[in-house]
Formats: sequence, C-alpha cells, structure tokens
Amino acid sequence: MPITSEQATTELRRRAATKELERREQEVPEEGGRFRGAGATGMWEPDKPKARLRDVPGIAKRGVVSAELGVAKGVVGTLDAMLNLPAEDVRKVGTPWAPSQFTRTPEEIRERTEPIREAKRKIISAQRKFGRKYSGPLAWTTRVVSEAIPYMGNAMVGGIVAGPVGAATVGFVVEGDNAYDEAIASGATEQQAQTERVVVGSINAVIEAIQVGRILKFAKSGKHSLKAFIKLAKTKGLFIAGKEGFKNFGPDALRLSIEESIEEFTQEGVSLGVPAAFRGEYPVKTDGSPDWWAIGERLGEAALGGAVAAPFLGGAGAVLTEAGRVNGDKPAAPVEVPAEIVATTEPVTSDQAIGQQYGMMNEETDATLQYAEGRFRELKNKDDRSAKERRELTFLKKQRANVEALLDDATSKKPLVPGLVTPEGKRITPATMIVDQLETLPRIQPTEGERRRMGKVGKLLTEAKRWGTYYGLNEDMMLKLTERLDQYMESGPIKRFVYHPIKNSNARARDNSKKIMSGFVKTFEDLGIDFGKMIFNERNDVVAGFPLTDTERIGMYVLAQNEKGRKRVEPWFEDEEIDNAQAVNQVIKSVEISDEEMAIVQEIQTYIDTMSPRFFAAAERMGIEDITKEDFYMMLLTEDQDEISQHPAIEELARNIGRKQIRTPGEKATKERTGTKARARIDMATVLPQMIDAVERFIEVGPVAAKVGRSMDNPKFKKALNNATRGEGYKVMRRWLEDSTRGSADVDNGYFGNIAKNLRYNAVQFVLGFKSLTVAPKQLISGINAMTVRPDIAWSIMKRMARYGDMGALGNLKKDYAEASKKSKMMKSRDWNRDLIRKWDRSDVRKYFQGKRMSRISMAHIAYNDKATTTAVWLSAYEQAMIDLDGNEKVAIQVADDLVTSTQPMGNVEDLPGFFRGNAFEKMMTQFMNQPNKNWNMLRHDIYGKLRAGKITKLQATQRFMTGQIIPAVLLGMITRGRLPESPEEVLKDIASHMMGPHVFFGRFIYNAATGDWDPLESAISAIPFKGFEEGARTVTSAKRGDIQKTIEHGVGTYGAFTGKIPQQLITTTGGIIDLAQGETEDIKRIVYSEYMIKKNKPKAPTGRHRTINRPPVRRRR
Repeated sequence: MPITSEQATTELRRRAATKELERREQEVPEEGGRFRGAGATGMWEPDKPKARLRDVPGIAKRGVVSAELGVAKGVVGTLDAMLNLPAEDVRKVGTPWAPSQFTRTPEEIRERTEPIREAKRKIISAQRKFGRKYSGPLAWTTRVVSEAIPYMGNAMVGGIVAGPVGAATVGFVVEGDNAYDEAIASGATEQQAQTERVVVGSINAVIEAIQVGRILKFAKSGKHSLKAFIKLAKTKGLFIAGKEGFKNFGPDALRLSIEESIEEFTQEGVSLGVPAAFRGEYPVKTDGSPDWWAIGERLGEAALGGAVAAPFLGGAGAVLTEAGRVNGDKPAAPVEVPAEIVATTEPVTSDQAIGQQYGMMNEETDATLQYAEGRFRELKNKDDRSAKERRELTFLKKQRANVEALLDDATSKKPLVPGLVTPEGKRITPATMIVDQLETLPRIQPTEGERRRMGKVGKLLTEAKRWGTYYGLNEDMMLKLTERLDQYMESGPIKRFVYHPIKNSNARARDNSKKIMSGFVKTFEDLGIDFGKMIFNERNDVVAGFPLTDTERIGMYVLAQNEKGRKRVEPWFEDEEIDNAQAVNQVIKSVEISDEEMAIVQEIQTYIDTMSPRFFAAAERMGIEDITKEDFYMMLLTEDQDEISQHPAIEELARNIGRKQIRTPGEKATKERTGTKARARIDMATVLPQMIDAVERFIEVGPVAAKVGRSMDNPKFKKALNNATRGEGYKVMRRWLEDSTRGSADVDNGYFGNIAKNLRYNAVQFVLGFKSLTVAPKQLISGINAMTVRPDIAWSIMKRMARYGDMGALGNLKKDYAEASKKSKMMKSRDWNRDLIRKWDRSDVRKYFQGKRMSRISMAHIAYNDKATTTAVWLSAYEQAMIDLDGNEKVAIQVADDLVTSTQPMGNVEDLPGFFRGNAFEKMMTQFMNQPNKNWNMLRHDIYGKLRAGKITKLQATQRFMTGQIIPAVLLGMITRGRLPESPEEVLKDIASHMMGPHVFFGRFIYNAATGDWDPLESAISAIPFKGFEEGARTVTSAKRGDIQKTIEHGVGTYGAFTGKIPQQLITTTGGIIDLAQGETEDIKRIVYSEYMIKKNKPKAPTGRHRTINRPPVRRRR
C-alpha cells in the first residue's frame, strides 16, 4: 500500500531518532556522568567539577549571555516560521493590502528563507560555547538565576513598550521556538513541531503577560529612563532612593516571589506536557521509563528562576521610582509632553487606555463603565421617567459600553464617577478643557446691547474689523491658529484635541491608501499581470461596435455582480442598437474566460472583504447603525461628475460631522442605487484608487472627525470661539474640519472649475520645470524659517544640508528620508504643492502599475530640494526632541511634524489656510504663495504673537525678525534679479515685497500700485491657468510682426503650457543660446533669464547732480 510523502518523512525521522538513541546508549561511559534530556534529544553528560564561590561571577556571566542568545534564537526562528506559512493559511487570514502576495511554492519559500535558518544555526552554535561547566547546587542555582533574570528582563521591556502584547510576544517567541526545536530534534514532523510551537508559545505567552504585568505594577519602573538613573547616581540620590524604595520590599517581594514561582512552574509544565500529550514525548531513562528526576529538575529550575528574578527586577524598579520622587524638585523637561500620547507602563485594556487620555486612572475608567451599565438598567426598569431621563436612557442604550462616548458627553452635568470633577463641579473632558481655554481669551465681539447702542460710524468700524478678522483667520494655518487660541502654550488643549487628531488621521489615511495601492502593484507583479497595459488595451470583439478596454470590462464585471450595480452598467448600451442585458452578459463571459482578469477580480473582492470589518467598526464608533453589507459591493461613481462630490459616504460625513445624529453615509446614493439609471463609472483603473481613498478616509478620519465635530458643535465652544474672533472663528474652523474630512476642498467645482484645475496642473509644471537656478534655491531658503524658530538645531540642519548637497553621495538623503518616513506618516504621505497632487487619472494609474516615474523629470530638482530641506529639518528637530524629552519618541515625532508643517511648503488640505482651499478663483489669487504664507505666519505668530504673549523676549523677537524676514527677503530679491542689490532702495523694496506679498490679493496689489513694478491687478490675480492662452496670443502677435524666432518660441510655449511637457525654462535657455550665438546679447544670464526679465532688472543709471554738471545752459526766450 503506497504511503504519503509526509508519512515517509515521519518514518525516516523515527528511524533516525531510534538509531541515534541506540548510538548514545552504546557511548555511555563506564563510570560517572548521567543521561539528561528527553528521548532522542537527551545526551550523556560527564561529571563536571563542582563550583566554588570564586566561580560564581563566571557562571553568572555565561548564563546571561546564553539567555540573551536564546532570545535571539527565538526571534530568528519565529521569523522563519512566519515566512514559511502556507499560502492557503495566509489567504484565510488576509492582509490589509495584498491578500495573496504569498504565491510562491513552499520549496521556493524554503529556499529563499535558508539564510534565516543558517543564522539560527550560528546562534545555537554560539550558545553552546556558553554551556554549563560546573556542577553542584551552587553552580545550578547561579546558572538558573542568571538565565532567568535577562529573559524576564526582555519580557519586561516588551511590556513597557507595548503593554501586555509586548510581554506576551516575548513569551511566545522564546517558549514557542524552544518547543519547536525540541519537537524537531525528537523526530516530530514539521507540522507537529509548528503545532507545538503555537500551542506552547500561546499558553506561555499569556502566563508571561500576567507575570510581567504584576512585576511592572510592583516596580512602576517604566517612568524613569536610564539617563535619569545615571543622573541620580551622580547626585547620590540613588542611595537615598534605595533606602526608601526597599522599606516595604519584604512583604511585597515575598508575595510576588511566590506568585512568580508558581507561574514559572506552570509554564515549564506546559512545555513538558504538550509534547507528552501530542506525541508521547517526555524525559526517559535508558530503560524507557519516565525520568522523574529530569522532569523535576526542569520544573525546579523554572520555579527558582521566577522566584528570584521577579522580586529582583521589581525591587530595582522600585528604587528608580523612589529615586524619581526624591529628585522631584528638579526642573521638568523643556518641552511639555501632551498627556494623551504619554506611554503607560502598566498593562491596560483598550477602554483604560482611552481613559488615560482623559487623565483618569484605570479604576476610574472601570467605574465609569460600571456606573453607565447600572444607570442604564435602573432607567430601563423605571416606569415614570422624566424627559431628561428618557434622553439619558436613549444615550446609554447605544453608548453605555463606549467609554470614549461617555467621557465626551460634556452636556451631562452629573459626574459619571464621584470625584472626577473640578472644584466648580464640572466634569473634566477634552470638550470642557477646550471651552475653558477659549473662555480665557479676551472678548472682542460686541454684545447685542453694545451693537445697538453704536452709531453709524461705530457700526461701520465694527463691520470693517469683522472683515479684517475674517481675512486674517483665512490666512492663518490651522496649526498656528490653534496655537494662538491656546495662547502659545507648548501643548494646549485646542491644538492637542482639535488640530493634531485631524492632522494625524489624515496622514494615516493617505499612508494606508499608498500601502494598499503598492500592495496591488506587488500582487499583480507576482501574478505576472501587466495591469498598466490593460488600461489602454481596447477590444472590439466583445460587444460589436462598442470598443471596451480590459479595465472597463473588469469594472463592468465587478459592478454587474451586484443587482443595483448592474442597473447602473446597462445604461452604457441604451443609446446603441444593442440589447443591454445581453451586452453585459457578453462582457461578463469575456472576463470569466480570462485567468488574468478573474485574478484581478478576486484581488479586488478580497480587499473589499478585508476592509469591510474595519469600515463597519468605524461606522459603529461614529454611532451609525443602519449600514448594511452588500454582496459583491463596489462603489458607484457617476460618470461625468467630479470624483470628490460623489463619494457619498465621505461627503455626507463631512457635511454632518459632529451632529448628534449622523445620517447613514450615502442615503442619497442609496436611493440612486435603487432607482436611477445614471451610468456608473466602469473603468476599474480610476474607480479602484478613488474607492480605496474614500474607504480609508472614512475608516481613519471619520471617527476622529466625528469626535472633534462634537466638541465644535458644543454651544459653549461656538460662543467662546466667536467671542474671541468677532464671530468668524467657528465658520473658519468648521469649514477646515469639513475640508479635512473629505480630503479636498474641490466640491461642486463645476465645468469651469475642473478645466481650470487641469490647466493649472499643467501650467505649474510649465512655469517651474528645470528652473534649477531661480526656483530651486528659493526652496532652500525655507530652511532658514526652521532655523529662525529653532536656533538650537540650526547647526544640525546646515550639516545635513551640506551632506545632501554632495552629488557624489546621493545615498545620504535617501537613507535619511527613509528613516524619517519610517517614523513619521506625515513625512511619508506629505505633498509639497497643492496644485501638483496626483490626479489618479488613467495615465497616472498606468505609470504607477508599470513602475514608471509619476512626476516629470523637469520637476526632479525641485522635488529633491524640497525633500532635502524637509528631511534635514525633521531629523534635526526629532533628534533634539528625543534628548529634551528623555527618549519619548511619540512626542518627539509630533514636535518634528509640527516644525515641518509650520515652516515648509505643505500641499495637503488640512495644512492649508482658508483662502488656499477655496474655489478656482481663490486658487488663482493664491498661486505660488504657499511659502510666502509660511513667512507671514511666522511673522504673525512666531514673532509678534509669542512676543505679545510673553513667550519670547524682545531680543529674541528682533533676532527672529532679522533672520526670518530681512535675510530671506534680500536673498529672494537677489535670486529674482540675478544680481546683488545696488542701492538701499532695492533692499527696501525686497523687504516690502517679502512682507506685503503674502497677503492674498491686497498685498501684491498695494505693493505694485506703490512701486509700479508690475500691473497691480494682473499681479494680484495669477494668470497661470491661462498661460497657454497667453502664449497662443503672443504666437499670433509675433507671426504678424514676422518674427520667426519668437513665433516658434511662443508656439512651443503654447503646447508646453497646455500639456506641461515642455518647460518654459527649456524654451528660455534655447532662445538665450541662439541670441548669444547671433550676437544679440553678451549677457551670459540670458541663458537663465528671459530677455524681458533682464531688461526689467537691469541696473539703473546712476542718479544725482553729477549727471547735469556738463549740460550746457539753456536760455529761455522771452
């Protein structure tokens, strides 16, 4: 009877193990030694010399090294096991972005992961060098303790970093890998060994988490860093702390020692019991009977290790905790740590973690939930409920298990937990903290009585002030506006609970979308599918007389699987002499017979299935209950509409965010899905990225925006904010929240708006492309802004910029940017220019899936300079913050993110001021004003605002004004003119232009009206979208003059402006070379600047009396 390959492998291993056991029994020495271990894994050990007291340090050292190598072995072995998971198991579990990227055969995977197993073998070999050298009770006790302490220390580190999950991970990795190694050595199959890895590792991981949690609770050691420990030792505070910390050590340590001894005993019992239960494998003597001595020895080692190591580590932590208390009068870190992102060292539940963000202890959070449940039952069983109690019951019915909703319910005057109130009797929540802060601001909004008592002039002045406030608020970045409302505190509640949550959730949504798209690219590559080619590959044979691309047919197939979706597909054929239903069936059949196309369909459906639980979880967090899951769902995007306004889930959320009742996202679309015959978009190449973006935005931004919106819609919030901003603050912040939620301000742009958007997209690249000597240096000046605000990192920024400027070592920037992007989602997902954000049209998608450059080569120098500047600023700020904050990485990342956001060009919607997020006309007035706006925000907030608030001195304000305003103004003027300033008048004009230019419309209008440099109206409104029309008109004019060279130049410029493919600088340089060759000019700058700019910025002839000295006198005739 034939046997399977697995059975054959098992039999061979069994025979090999039996043969090895027989060989070892034959090698038993005639005297001395004993058999250690289980079955075929056991071995005879010769007698060793007994340890003496002087040998203890060496034994302990070897034990520590052996333990740490054991942890390393476990990490490498677990990694190998994960990478060798069968493909079918991976498909069952799924991944967030590429559910079936593991498509290689087991043999291929095994071959690719061989280096990992080789590394593990080397670790095992090194570990054997630190084996046991001595015998006797002293050696045994020292060895056990020295191995137990570092292992438990690693578990504690995991617990400090990631809570119970971290401790459990260490336990799973080490114990599971040991179980796997022992199973393989004893002749188990690969499947049996991996099963024992999972079973032993999982059980012991849970026990390990419990142990570490108890030790951390005993020690509270995570609150002090190694740096603080060294500092205390230098000041001799550690000796005092040791005396205080060990006062109550005895009883607590004894209890902890007993508990840990029992749990370590249990862990070792699991490691012994699982192989015995699964395969009958356990330590045996030479005659095959159980070796109870060996079993007892292993259990005893575990118990002793736990009993000694736990109180040792806990006591050390207690010393550190007490030491921190002793030195508590020392000044705190210079950067204030936001409370909601300070990591906890105690293992907590998810509800307790939320409670800690509100400053609550774990017991208070638990009491909150218990009280809510009890109150709900009390009201439910009550017959005569008042109107207030009915409202309370309705709230608790939905939210009694949602601690975040309970804590955010700021309308409840009664504290949920007795004692969690201010002295005035109010509950402390983010909403109340924000309102309290706003109410400290001076009131500048007239009361109704004051307004009625005003005369006409007073009312006109009040209205003028209101418009001035509105204008100023719409020039403020939201980061700076929230800082101003927080009165420039380091971590005020408005920035912390309004701006940062929205900013960070947007970064996560963009990062997720990029990862998912990258996952699809990788999956299609692994499957050998050229998705980019399919986008433009048309077929005429599927539906006669109706050409369809491959991606359009795939889109039709996916939509047609859903009954409502099919109703939106069939109208595509209604104007043709074709049977609609039959045509759709033909498309479906054409896809089903193609393996590649069906593989794409399967990947898309797998993503939808994978994201569905996340989507519904987000909806539940927002309090939306009536969303139902559809089979074969695909987002319906109506043809010939802009992509933003028809994302029903996002648009409905943006418009109703914060309301007490959010309607089901997409109610209007739900009606359309059942009744309308409007054609749905069918090209999967454009539908897929838009759907991914909408879904990830709903999941990541939606719940956060709902929470922030509830705070904003609090009547007290609205009133306090408007009183401090002449009635305009709420409208500005509400519009920012809606735009940030949807991820774009382009809503209902209309026909003209969409055309202007595309014209602007191409014209910007036409104007900026290849301008390495005029535009790129201006970007580097943005680094001066960062150095002005943070002079302590100026030297670090300059050193990094010098490294990045070395063209022979371009890897410097690549390496540093990768490090920054790994730590900060903002850096990874940031867009630097509002008008160059990826459109995700068919052309973009094809380039992306074919691995081609997304941006044009003409913009590479600008992109490089931007990346270099922001990377240098971010890493310098991050490294300094890590020092200032004693290694608190979360806060350090936020500090670095804020510095980049406030000083460097940012194109993402949540970072743009109100005027920059406006309609097509507003965008024309804010073209190329991103960095000038940063300069204005620095002057308004980081210089004047902080000086007025007392955060900086007059000397610091003067230094900031010189380095942040005067120096950049002169440098920018030099770059624009192509020469040094030749008079004080030019310097003053540079400064005036730098300080007036950032003001939308009025700034450039007033400056040019006063100086006459440019036409005031034309300079105030950018003609960038109409650059192509402007070049076309010049082409016609040049042709009429008979100027062939200019006709060609402007003709090429017309094409370049409309398409963005030929930059203006290329035309200017070509014309300059021709002029130099023909002798039309001798100015070498003509290669860089246009003829018009050279003439305009040509130095003026000297003025003064000496010009008229030699002029002959002129007599007047009478």
